[in-house]
Amino acid sequence: MGRPKEHDEATRATLLEAAEGLLAEGGPDVLSVRRVSDAAGTSTRAVYSLFGSKDGLLRALYQSMFRDLRRRVLAVPETRDPVADLVGVGVEAFRAQALAHPHLFRLAFEWPKRRTTTTDEDRQEAWAAFEALLTRVKRVGPPRGLGDEEARRLAVGFHALCQGLASGELGGFFANDRDPLGVWRGALATYVKGLRARQKR
Repeated sequence: MGRPKEHDEATRATLLEAAEGLLAEGGPDVLSVRRVSDAAGTSTRAVYSLFGSKDGLLRALYQSMFRDLRRRVLAVPETRDPVADLVGVGVEAFRAQALAHPHLFRLAFEWPKRRTTTTDEDRQEAWAAFEALLTRVKRVGPPRGLGDEEARRLAVGFHALCQGLASGELGGFFANDRDPLGVWRGALATYVKGLRARQKR
């Protein structure tokens, strides 16, 4: 009979939750193995056993951001209205993820050092989320479909718009607006309808 694991998935989840909470106090630069283990009520050994290092912990947080984003994108229903569906992806997936996990959003998109420490595994998780978005963008094109390069470029634009809206909302840019959701829907609908009109030319 094998020896039971000392540090299991429950411990891993607790450590990630504690690390995410500590990001609010000063971002990734102030995170430490000791602070995370103390906040999670466990030992530094647990962090090293499950993640290898502080960098490994940060990578796990980064990957969880894109894994959750992909799940949210896939969860948005597909209807006979691909324009409304794509707007829904922006609001129900991207905005929802940013508001639910603002510090993971900043780690993934705003922390300067993240780009210099990204691994192939990190990029795979990010690309998987982007591919889910790409599938929705292709539905907005003409019946003959979009070429891969054109669809990718339009998806990058949609993603950038979502990222900017999320950064603005998290940064308080919409603080005096009574309907931030309306801001999102209006901006995304304008982009997607413009995309659709362009394809019909």
